Amino acid sequence: MTKVRRPLLGLCLVAMACEAEPVTSAPGVELQFEPSELRLGVVAAGFELSEPLRLGLEGGRSLRILEVEGTDEQLQLVERSDGFSLPGRQLEPREALDVRLVWVPDQSGPIQRRLRVVGDTGDASLTVTGEVVEVRSVDLRPTPERPDFGSRFVGERVERALVLINDARVAARFERADEDPSLEAVPAAFDLAPGGAIGVDLIWSPQAPGPSPEPRWSVNGRSELSVRTLGEAIAPGTLRCDPQLDLGEAPRGELRSGEVACQADGPILVSEVRLLGSPDFEVRRDVRLERGLDLEIGFEPTGLAGAQLGRVQVSTVEGQQVEVELTARTLGPEGPTLRVGSSWDTAEVDLDLHLTRGSADPFVSGEDCHFQDKNPDWGLEGPWVDDPFLDRDALVGPGPEIINLESPVETRYEVWVHAFGFEGMSFPRTEATVLIELDGRDFTADTRFDACGVMWRVGALTREGLVWTWNPLDERRDFAPFADERCR
Repeated sequence: MTKVRRPLLGLCLVAMACEAEPVTSAPGVELQFEPSELRLGVVAAGFELSEPLRLGLEGGRSLRILEVEGTDEQLQLVERSDGFSLPGRQLEPREALDVRLVWVPDQSGPIQRRLRVVGDTGDASLTVTGEVVEVRSVDLRPTPERPDFGSRFVGERVERALVLINDARVAARFERADEDPSLEAVPAAFDLAPGGAIGVDLIWSPQAPGPSPEPRWSVNGRSELSVRTLGEAIAPGTLRCDPQLDLGEAPRGELRSGEVACQADGPILVSEVRLLGSPDFEVRRDVRLERGLDLEIGFEPTGLAGAQLGRVQVSTVEGQQVEVELTARTLGPEGPTLRVGSSWDTAEVDLDLHLTRGSADPFVSGEDCHFQDKNPDWGLEGPWVDDPFLDRDALVGPGPEIINLESPVETRYEVWVHAFGFEGMSFPRTEATVLIELDGRDFTADTRFDACGVMWRVGALTREGLVWTWNPLDERRDFAPFADERCR
């Protein structure tokens, strides 16, 4: 019989049980910043920084961000897509987050910061280096050093140009710090790069007597720039002028003139003198005084006879405005080369006088001087002396209607009278007379109108060389379509 050695078998079983099982290694996890070091260079205290970064995960396992070390109230690390903080974010293998560093450095000096993102399976570090520089008032130069507004009236508006230069090593953000409503700065807020310059318009509209204000800006929210100015606001005097000037009557082409006096009970500065109304008025003299104004107003009529109205408007720099009413009357010329007049014997009839040039018919646009075109431009374009003027237009009898022509340059004109309309039940028989004054000679023509709408072709004026001739025609034409509706 063979004996079995049991202890030996037991040892073998124990040995087999104690043999180590094979071990499988998990893939490594690596969290890192791109870049891993952020070199900011020289930055301004009080200026917000926003630097883009990437936070990537390499390896075969996911990672949850637990916390971010090294941040504070001024320095934050947030995701770019939504601006929220990083703790709680989940990263999958080979995934990256777009993040940004947001920082408002508040103390000057060197930057040496280390941020650490801590995850449940790894972490990453970011080194931030640079230098924070304060922008001081002495680093900012205004040119000119003291803008001069001069002596100004309350209510006046004055503008001065200012240039601000940044001599600091970093950018400066300017925001208007004073609240003076009388001073405007354009632009009021702006950024100025290192070594840069910007033009600012200072606009002062003083609201009370006193010295000019000083604009102030907050710089990067930490320092302040104040620019001293020169200037004084004074109270203006009250301006009064003569209320009215009547220049009387003047034949067309002759000059009349008169004086307007304006006084003030204190200093004033006139900004503008304007003429409104009839173009026949003009300012011939304008003498501006410390406490007043002397004006000479001329009246040289060039238009139709009749009353002329206008006004002088005097404005001061601080906003006063005073007006002077102007009145005058234009007369027809005293001795024109050609004057045609018509009159008739019935009060209820309207006869219209026409003067045409060449062989044109009445009512041809630009060729007929009558009630619808009282002053056509004939002869040379522009000057009035060779143009006809219907200086008197009568709507009922006995008239007269008068057309004047100072210096005729055409070689033929024709005179017409139209029975335009009437009042009452029917057109009454009407006797009409035309008087032609031609180069010192008088001619007359008479006729009788029995119906409305008839056009009487009175005669023609012709010139050969310097000699004028009147040629009676005494013809009748039907112009009822151009007469009043009752005549058609």
